[in-house]
Amino acid sequence: MHSSTGKPWFERPVRGIGVNMWAPEWHPGSITRFDAEKLADAIVRARTTVGFTFQGFTQDRFGISFFPTELGPRHKNLGHRDHIGAYVEAMHERDVRVFGCYSFPDRAVWEHNPDRRQRDPQDREITRGSWGALCPNSPYREHLIARVAEIATRYEIDGLLLDSVAFRGDPPGCYCR
Repeated sequence: MHSSTGKPWFERPVRGIGVNMWAPEWHPGSITRFDAEKLADAIVRARTTVGFTFQGFTQDRFGISFFPTELGPRHKNLGHRDHIGAYVEAMHERDVRVFGCYSFPDRAVWEHNPDRRQRDPQDREITRGSWGALCPNSPYREHLIARVAEIATRYEIDGLLLDSVAFRGDPPGCYCR
């Protein structure tokens, strides 16, 4: 879609709002009352041109998905709902672009796959808090590509944010095999 300037939307400045929902699985009511229509209306009132999705739509930092994925665990309270599908539809009905988000840090993968963890020059795991960083040069890369491809092919998103992709450590980098 071109504007009066003749430039495509992605070559013009945008006003973006990122929506981030932390939704613990232990609380039985979490995510059960999500209303994509109300959220889209609020974003339109803010005169936003791009809505970003973070935790609570695609996949969060704990590896939990908020859509009917076949490639990873779904939020226990999701049921048959599809947060990102409902949100993308509501936003596009209002002519607002939507960027999906994939959280590169994935605690579930980190906990169950030691071979995918970033390592420092002394071959120690690079951690942050109670868990650590995953290496994009490990088999995690194939998992990441499959999850991102699933989101990008299932939904008509206008872009994708790969959240927190980075090498950690001091010096930054991974020295895994």
